Amino acid sequence: MALTPVDFDPFADAAAPALLPLTEPQAEVWAAVQMGDEASCAYNQCYSLQLRGPLSAELMESALR
Repeated sequence: MALTPVDFDPFADAAAPALLPLTEPQAEVWAAVQMGDEASCAYNQCYSLQLRGPLSAELMESALR
């Protein structure tokens, strides 16, 4: 799937920018982004799971929600 860039700022019409406090995890991600690509890559993690036995799709969907 190809992504299409858009030139849209949802806050352009706002009278004043909204200043909201960041949670600690959000602040960590913001700081990593400010340090550059190598630092922010630390938040890209990949896990592989191998499940065994019968799977209930309903329970799996509920757990992921």
